[in-house]
Amino acid sequence: MLKVTQDNFTSFVGDILLADEGQHACVNTGLLIVHWDGGRFVVRQIDLSAFVGSLEHVQFAPIDIPALP
Repeated sequence: MLKVTQDNFTSFVGDILLADEGQHACVNTGLLIVHWDGGRFVVRQIDLSAFVGSLEHVQFAPIDIPALP
């Protein structure tokens, strides 16, 4: 379980958030932000370098969980 505060996403209002478990050789596990700039889609990857593993079955919930020690 990952805890990410909502303020990390305030600059992405109106964009699309995608989760990719990275099962293909050309795609790393991660969260992707897709933004339409009026002429093309711009895709940015959120840095999850501190996270080891893959993302599967991603859900978001407005709850507070304790931080890891």
